[in-house]
Amino acid sequence: MDVSIKKFIPWWIKICAKITLTRIPIKYSFWSKLKLFKHGQMDNIKYAFDIFNKHYIKNQVSLKRDFSICELGPGDSAYTAFFAYLYGARKTYLIDNGFFIDMDAKVPISDIYEFAKNRKRDFLLLENLNTNNKNLLKEINTEYLSGGLNEYSLIPDESIDFLFSNAVLEHVSLKEFEDTLKNVFRIMNRGSICSHTVDLRDHLQCGLNNLRFSKKVWESDLFAKSGFYTNRLRYSQMIEYFRKVGFEIVEVSTKKFPTLPISKNKLSREFKNIQKKDLLIEVFDIVMIKP
Repeated sequence: MDVSIKKFIPWWIKICAKITLTRIPIKYSFWSKLKLFKHGQMDNIKYAFDIFNKHYIKNQVSLKRDFSICELGPGDSAYTAFFAYLYGARKTYLIDNGFFIDMDAKVPISDIYEFAKNRKRDFLLLENLNTNNKNLLKEINTEYLSGGLNEYSLIPDESIDFLFSNAVLEHVSLKEFEDTLKNVFRIMNRGSICSHTVDLRDHLQCGLNNLRFSKKVWESDLFAKSGFYTNRLRYSQMIEYFRKVGFEIVEVSTKKFPTLPISKNKLSREFKNIQKKDLLIEVFDIVMIKP
């Protein structure tokens, strides 16, 4: 469906449609092709590189050759692993809460080279230019962990030199959010940096319509498993969680709504007492260090 058309579909219609469609026993790959359910644009190589580079440049000075890297929520592609390898990574972990990467898909190595112009190394098996994700990820020492929170136990303590996520933390379930951050803190080396972009808007119409619902309704399986869930944590609450688990904030930048996109009297009771300045923050970028 054309993006310009999707913008004008009311948020409540999207909720009804997604609740209905997710109950039909069809694989994610089918919905993804129709762009009805899609995990961002990470299958677009230019977009994927821009995201990787955006976070990588924040820590490149401190990263030595043979660093280890972890991405939370890689979405529908493994491009991060290939860019990381070409930039010197010896080990990459991709963690998601489902199996969304097509392991049989051919890897466009020549296109990856074109974007990674400052690469430090080449792929080991250049003769296999038409090989697939499964073979190449094994070759470049990448582990794709698709079991969400349960998979962090497979990553050793203090083994990650750089970790990042892009519009992912807001999707971590409310009940697993603190445990996820604790695991992220555990696997990172001391002195290492993590970089996150967090989108606090609803993922329906880029407003705050998700704050209309009570916790009981929003956290129910009916809503939480229908493809539009966010944990609804506000900026100040996330900052509190980051500090609670032990992170030291290096820098943070915010983007704000020009005006509140929803009247406060339409918010569910638990959000009505949140300060307006907190509700106005729609997206923020944060860089943190494990001291």
